[in-house]
Amino acid sequence: MTVKKIIVVLLMLGTMLSVTACGCEHQWVEANCTAAKHCAICNKQIGEPTEHHYQPDCDWGEWCPDCGLIRGEPLGHDFVEATCSTPKTCSRCGFTEGGTFEHEYNNGKCKNCGIEDPNYLVPEKFGFEKMYKMKQWVRLWLDQESGRAWTWGSYTSEYGTQLTYEYIEFYDQYYQRWKTYFSSKTDTSTSNKVSYSYNILSNDVMKCDGKKGAETVTIVKRETSNKSGLLAVELSSSQNELKGTYIPAALLDFSKIDYEIVETAPNGLARVKFYISAK
Repeated sequence: MTVKKIIVVLLMLGTMLSVTACGCEHQWVEANCTAAKHCAICNKQIGEPTEHHYQPDCDWGEWCPDCGLIRGEPLGHDFVEATCSTPKTCSRCGFTEGGTFEHEYNNGKCKNCGIEDPNYLVPEKFGFEKMYKMKQWVRLWLDQESGRAWTWGSYTSEYGTQLTYEYIEFYDQYYQRWKTYFSSKTDTSTSNKVSYSYNILSNDVMKCDGKKGAETVTIVKRETSNKSGLLAVELSSSQNELKGTYIPAALLDFSKIDYEIVETAPNGLARVKFYISAK
């Protein structure tokens, strides 16, 4: 018998011995962190279990997602503070707490996240269509230095501070005008609302019926405050009924009114300048 044949015979005998020793055609299951590689039929093992794949967890400490084993103490959340676009959020597990902050808009964008203000009014594009959509307007002036709206009023010892707001409110095919009188020592009162029809001719011009008859109203100036973002629209009027500067009421905070006495007459009557802040 040649050497080659002897080697083949020995290999065949070794294979037969390994099969007969266990009597199993092994079906191997790969190792994991709880068990070594083993036969699913006879449980014969090869090698050692793998290491646990521990992951940090805010509530459980460290845990292995393969077998669920937990070790150590809970880590606690690692919060990133809230912004105007995302709530307070854990950087580790994504858990959120509370809500978002309000955007702080300035000149059409949030100064924190850069998102555009959906209500920002671009002066050069502003016209009667948008005046209609914003509904209510107050006849005031815009102080560019302070960024506040203002109007004249008065003061007497008997009635305290007094001022009057003139309003326009737009609806489909008609607008209403009225005045609100305010006194620090008496109740606020409002005049009757009077309705007039109108028709928008262009971005800058509308025709309307006023107390004195038909008139043409034109936007002659638009300006915004760089400090507060308030918009003011100046109107000219052929009958002078709507002539004046108007600011959207929705942008004003009438709970924040300051005043300064400009001059005082000998009889105690004082001329007062009232300032209304933006929201």
